[in-house]
Amino acid sequence: MIRFESVAKSYANGYQALSDINCTVQSGEMVFLTGHSGAGKSTLLKLLTLIERPTKGTIHINDVCLNKLKNRHKPKLRQRLGIIFQNPKLLENHSVYENVALPLVISGCCQTEIKRRVRAALDKVGLLRKEKLFPESLSGGEQQRVGIARAIVHKPRILIADEPTGNLDPELSKEIMDLFQAFNQVGVTVLVASHDLGLIGIMKHRILTLYQGKMLSTGVHFGNNEVHSG
Repeated sequence: MIRFESVAKSYANGYQALSDINCTVQSGEMVFLTGHSGAGKSTLLKLLTLIERPTKGTIHINDVCLNKLKNRHKPKLRQRLGIIFQNPKLLENHSVYENVALPLVISGCCQTEIKRRVRAALDKVGLLRKEKLFPESLSGGEQQRVGIARAIVHKPRILIADEPTGNLDPELSKEIMDLFQAFNQVGVTVLVASHDLGLIGIMKHRILTLYQGKMLSTGVHFGNNEVHSG
C-alpha cells in the first residue's frame, strides 16, 4: 500500500509544488496520476522514490515510513520499486541485455540468476530476440520497453512510471499501457503519471487528479463517467 498523509513540498525559492496531499493506492491496484503541466505529478513521484523529501506530512510504502528512512537505506527501498521515466536513459555503449541486467549486477546476483531473469524480463516485453542489439538500433517504443524490462527484472511489487508514453505515438502508447496492465493483472501495484487523458480514460482504472499542487480528485473513471471518492 502507498499512503500520502497531509503531504506538502516547497522549495527554497518559495515555490509550493504540493499542498495537503492525501491519497492511498491499495496493494495490487493500478492507478493513473494526471494533471496539467506543473500540477505536481513528477514532484509527487520524486517523493515516493526518495529523489525528494516532503516538507510536511508523511508517506508510507507498506510498513515503511519514508520520512524516517535514512539515506543509507534508500537502495534497499528502491529494490522494492520498479521506476520508469519518459526517457529510459539507456546506456548507449551497452547491449539491451546489459542494460536490463544492470540492477541485478549492482545488487550482486550470480550470472546464472542474472541470465534467467534478464531473458524472462525481455520475453515479457517482446524483445528477447533483440538482447544483443544496442539502443541506437531500436525504435523509441522498443527503447521504452527495454526501460520497462530493466524496471521489472528484480521483480518489484510496485511499478512507478513518470510519463512513460510522452514521446510515443498513440499506437505505441497503448501497447506500453497494456504492458503495465498485464503486470497489474499478476498482482503488481502500478502508479502511472500521464497527461494523456484520452488514453487513460479508456483503461478503466482509478485516476488521481492534481491541480496547482493540490489533489483535485481521487475518482474512478469508467468511460465518460467519473465517480469521485475524495
